[in-house]
Amino acid sequence: MKNSKQFYGIRKKLVVFTILAAILPLGIMGGVLAGSINRNVTELNLENYSHSNSKMIGNYQMMEQGFDELTRSYITNSYIQKSLERKELLPQDKAYVNRSLWYPNNQYTEYGIFIDNKGNEYFSNKVIENVNPEDILSEELSEALKDNYSLTKIMYSTINRNGQEDSGIFLVRNIRHMEQNVSPGVLIVKLN
Repeated sequence: MKNSKQFYGIRKKLVVFTILAAILPLGIMGGVLAGSINRNVTELNLENYSHSNSKMIGNYQMMEQGFDELTRSYITNSYIQKSLERKELLPQDKAYVNRSLWYPNNQYTEYGIFIDNKGNEYFSNKVIENVNPEDILSEELSEALKDNYSLTKIMYSTINRNGQEDSGIFLVRNIRHMEQNVSPGVLIVKLN
């Protein structure tokens, strides 16, 4: 019994002190090492995310330039410009406007709709007359075009096409005549 009391006295204190003296520096080193690893991992993650973001922004900017080129090809098309003039188009010119909508078709577009300033809608080899653009455009698209002289807007919306709702990402833009001061037409391009 005497031996066990001595073990629990000084020996216990010595063992506890030795264990604490060994664990405390290991704990401090582990904390410093964990903090260092955490900082390095955080810096590596930030570097990877910034690289991914810059690539994504570059791709988006290239895609926007492609959209501007696409809408520019519609604007400069002679038949679309002719449809904005005050006089009514001949039937063959209306057919050329329809073909013009499909000519600049690229990998991003599903279809294009053009509504001239006289209320004619050009879509998939059909010409529908006396169309009100507000019947086709959603409130969001109409709002985007209202205060916009002729910038291309990219937005998710729904349009009413031939009595059916069609949702997706659309490019919308007012198309103005390049030489005459007449009301603009509206270009709607659905992206795939």
